[in-house]
Amino acid sequence: MGITKFGLSITERIAPCVKSGGIKRNLELKSHNILLAESIHMPQPLMTDVVQVSKVKPAKIVPENEQLFEWASVHPKLSFDRIEPESLAMVHMTNYYPKDGKILSTKLASCDANGVREFRPTIHFALNKSVTEHALGNKWQTMDYAIIMPFKQTVDSMPSSKVLGGIQDDFFLLEEVKLPAGSIIIKYNPNVEPHQLKITDAFDDIKLIESSNRRLGETADIVLKKLGYNHYNDAFKAHLGASDSEFKLLSNPGLNLVEQMKYIEENGGIKAQRELTEYLIQSQKEFANILSKEDNKIVDYYQTEFKLYDLLEKYGDKINALPKAWQTFCKENNYINMLHTQSPWGKAEITIVVVKLLKTLGKNSWGENFKQRLIDTLDNIPKEIPEGKDLGLDINKLKKIIVESSTPEIAEKRIAGEMKLKAMPSKETPLLISGADNSLFIDFTMQMFGM
Repeated sequence: MGITKFGLSITERIAPCVKSGGIKRNLELKSHNILLAESIHMPQPLMTDVVQVSKVKPAKIVPENEQLFEWASVHPKLSFDRIEPESLAMVHMTNYYPKDGKILSTKLASCDANGVREFRPTIHFALNKSVTEHALGNKWQTMDYAIIMPFKQTVDSMPSSKVLGGIQDDFFLLEEVKLPAGSIIIKYNPNVEPHQLKITDAFDDIKLIESSNRRLGETADIVLKKLGYNHYNDAFKAHLGASDSEFKLLSNPGLNLVEQMKYIEENGGIKAQRELTEYLIQSQKEFANILSKEDNKIVDYYQTEFKLYDLLEKYGDKINALPKAWQTFCKENNYINMLHTQSPWGKAEITIVVVKLLKTLGKNSWGENFKQRLIDTLDNIPKEIPEGKDLGLDINKLKKIIVESSTPEIAEKRIAGEMKLKAMPSKETPLLISGADNSLFIDFTMQMFGM
């Protein structure tokens, strides 16, 4: 159902909410980067999207492989030596239509009958590509909408306190963003002919493009190139000078090259990783002889890993150029340069989640040291927020509630009653089995967030 009244200012929307049926959420863990899946939730769309009917021109149908749209621009190429804002486009995948031309955070978009909101104040984007899918994350590629926004116009239109930063795979803003001119809304529509794009007007200077490709992220990547942007993968492949087969291995969806290189450097370098891989291959071969030939599939996996180390050694310096360029870009623009999980915003969000998990584990017990770890985290969050950035949460009030609450159940009720906030639902919660020692699961969750 979603929020039944709209077009309000931020202040009015933050006030006690209009009654709604609530919006389902998923709090999921991302693989490799161990990021919370950035599931940005908007009010449910109407049966048909609201467009400015009086201004809509007849729909234009174009072949998917048409080289350029007539209204496309030429943007600077994405460089991994120095990143220019004009070369960047923001891609947001969602199941919710940007009502009134705005994307809202989960915190602003959600509201139950008691006026309690699910706490996620950030909105997340991939830059110059659609979001990469992985085993533990949301089904990003098959979301109903993909929204492409010019980076510079978007951040220039917002208060600097709400442009937070992150990494190129996960750049995040605070609370809400209005789509600037030149933005594109891409919608899944099974009624469009295959390999065709149906183009109409959504809002002033904003196009609505419909496609029957269920993997809408693929359509977003096609449209991104049609708009004149240099796709991330194309730019990275050119930067490396890698062959098609080499880049296929290096661009595996489950692999974050920057994090992989960092891990290798911190754990003895390429040579040590080769030796470990050789040991694992030999051990697995011996094990496979005892069991069955099926286990040779695991040997093949390690062989692929060994090939990857060859490529990391070959292209290591060029791979490392990316984080250096991004670090410079963030420093010049006062953006944070870290994973969402390690940021003050991720830690604030997970604090409320952990209170809920602890209540599920045992509503009358904080468990060993968990309460103090939450308090220590909340003490450190203000020190970690860059100057001039907004957290989107009264951190002192949250800390006071946790300090004063004798049980996690009381804390959860007070957070909902006094702060009108609750944790987003987590599919990991059912893993907390009654009677089992699930404190290890909670400990692991907190460690992922540096808590």
